Amino acid sequence: MTDHPPTTLTEGTLPTTPGGPKVVGSTPHPQASFPLPHVAHPRDDITHLALAPTNVDYPKAFNPHRRRFSVSAEPIADTEVPANSAEAAAVVKAESQLQDPDVDRSPKPEELNLQSLIRKDALFRSLSEEQITNLMSAMTRREYAKGSIIIAEGDEGSEMFLIESGECAVFYGQEQVAVLRSGQVFGEIALMYNCPRTATIRAATPCVLWVLESKPFKRIIMATSIQKREKYEGFLQQVGILKHLSDFERAKIADALETVEFPDKAKIVCQGDKNASTFYIVEKGTVHVFKRDPNDPYSRELFAREYKQGDYFGELALLQSIPRQATCVAIGPVKCLALSREHFFQVMSGVEKKLRANVSTYESYEDIVAKWAAATARPTVSTETTHSM
Repeated sequence: MTDHPPTTLTEGTLPTTPGGPKVVGSTPHPQASFPLPHVAHPRDDITHLALAPTNVDYPKAFNPHRRRFSVSAEPIADTEVPANSAEAAAVVKAESQLQDPDVDRSPKPEELNLQSLIRKDALFRSLSEEQITNLMSAMTRREYAKGSIIIAEGDEGSEMFLIESGECAVFYGQEQVAVLRSGQVFGEIALMYNCPRTATIRAATPCVLWVLESKPFKRIIMATSIQKREKYEGFLQQVGILKHLSDFERAKIADALETVEFPDKAKIVCQGDKNASTFYIVEKGTVHVFKRDPNDPYSRELFAREYKQGDYFGELALLQSIPRQATCVAIGPVKCLALSREHFFQVMSGVEKKLRANVSTYESYEDIVAKWAAATARPTVSTETTHSM
């Protein structure tokens, strides 16, 4: 390689190389008139200067005096960020965009849709804006053909899924118990408790899913989930149907619960509703139950019973896949803990047999009519105010 003598700048002049950048203007370099080191380059005809001149027309987004991003040859340990993980890919993507001023950083339509889906799901509602941003960066978009098995019961879990589009069927053994749709989450229970998959999920239609790996899931979501668990565990210990469960089983239920509030006279569930999707536990307040003749939608609604703190309702329609069998009305402000159909079957397995056995204790419309014939001392009709669920 040819040796080059030191290059000296004098005030108001700049060295050039054949084909090099054209210098415009005549502003002198602020630190001229001293030797500048030569930096060797694989091509001998290129000379690099340690100091960048200030009188060159650089692109507006480029700052020649700012230190460039360095690239380290030291590998990242697998315990920190797995090389092939979605989290690592997100980091590489973000860094490349920072270094490229021409990259359009405005959110893409699918990213805006993901943000909307995250804000709707109960699992993510308590996350901060920063946590939501980190969550989105760690998720990858994946497509599944109809009939594909996404997760299998008994397998070890390493990913959680959020449905963007399509439908996914939930199976316990050979029995299909639910259908999941856009905006719903599955697979998180195995990640929270390091346990095998509790169900098989199959694509009932072509599906587009957002996938989150175990490591970022635990880093971003677990702390919030622990706070939520501590909030509900004490109360759940006082709920009669749940008292015999282990702390682990109650913790699973606590993670899946969502608090919902109803104003006075709101109809929480309506008799005949065929889209029943929620199980309720009364946390605070009073709920009155009314029934009418199931064969006559215009029949008089009669008072059936009253629910107080720790009582539950809504399980019958979920267990038997039938329309709601009664109307439940808030008497004064009411706060309930709600469990979606999908989570109900995932986390209530420890009490499912007992819940089914208790169904036989519910009064039929004929029983209520007979009781009212003997003595009526309660209100006989429910209110007209409704609450959409």
